[in-house]
Amino acid sequence: MKRSAIARSALLLGLVVLCSLSAGAQQSGDIFGFGSRRFYIQSAAALKTSKGFFDLPGREVGKDDKGNDRLLQVFEMRDNEIKDVDHTFVFADSREKTAGAYKIRFASESKYGLRYAFTTGKIESTILVSDVVLKYVGDAKWKIYSSDGKRVFALDKKEVENRTRVVLKEDQNTRFNEWVFFDAATKKAFVPAQAGAKPAPAKSGAGPVDLTEKFENRDARDQYLQRTAAPDFARHNAGKAFQSYYASLPVADQWTAIMETVNAASQNGDAAARRAFYQALSEVEFKSADSMPTKLLQGSFRSSIGKKASEERDPVCQRLLRSISERF
Repeated sequence: MKRSAIARSALLLGLVVLCSLSAGAQQSGDIFGFGSRRFYIQSAAALKTSKGFFDLPGREVGKDDKGNDRLLQVFEMRDNEIKDVDHTFVFADSREKTAGAYKIRFASESKYGLRYAFTTGKIESTILVSDVVLKYVGDAKWKIYSSDGKRVFALDKKEVENRTRVVLKEDQNTRFNEWVFFDAATKKAFVPAQAGAKPAPAKSGAGPVDLTEKFENRDARDQYLQRTAAPDFARHNAGKAFQSYYASLPVADQWTAIMETVNAASQNGDAAARRAFYQALSEVEFKSADSMPTKLLQGSFRSSIGKKASEERDPVCQRLLRSISERF
């Protein structure tokens, strides 16, 4: 009888340990749900063009004819020229426990993948694959961080022309540091299922905040809009720094910043905070279209914010968002 009780206890203990290990593995595993999908990776600066796709020189993923590892670059990829050999990638499991940690391997030859060098910033194809940390920044765009979380995969120059190198750089708020992952099977941009989840309601906190300085960095701005409570924003914006910041931007930058602000603020779980942000936006002096491209964009911005209004459950926020959409 005692032996049976001991056996049951041992079994239960083993199950508890197993569940704990499984939970831990799930946390540090494929949190974005990439699975075995193959992806084309394109620069966010080249969207709606055929340029800016991850590529290796030549037709192989290993070393070149001289025995050198191939350096990562971007290249134009027309539909009739798609090569799965060095254009498609998979996000493989990493042994790192950091959330969002992966290894970027070639779909056609998974023993090879991408490795970066902290000293030179170069990124190459090799068997010794580096760990990266992926961060979804919204609108189907991603940042690819080094394992220390301080540097990102970025275009060496602010251009998407063929053979522009992809290197490791300090993180900055620019589309040349952002990437879009296109599912090779569907040709659609991949958006993680968790992207629609709303953060917990914002909590009030003390401390001075320079909104102008914070809003210069998109990541910092998005985090502020997603997490800040209404009383804190009222205190930080006592001098109308929020409105002044948007009023100071050129027309195209202003419209883009307003759209990004609405997207980020909509994820704040506190309705009072969303009301405060939208009210402040409605007080900004919107600039008029100053060129044909901006005139063509007016309808798109109006439609996008109108869609946000239809998705909003709070009636005050709905009214404010409709008012903002009509300003374009």
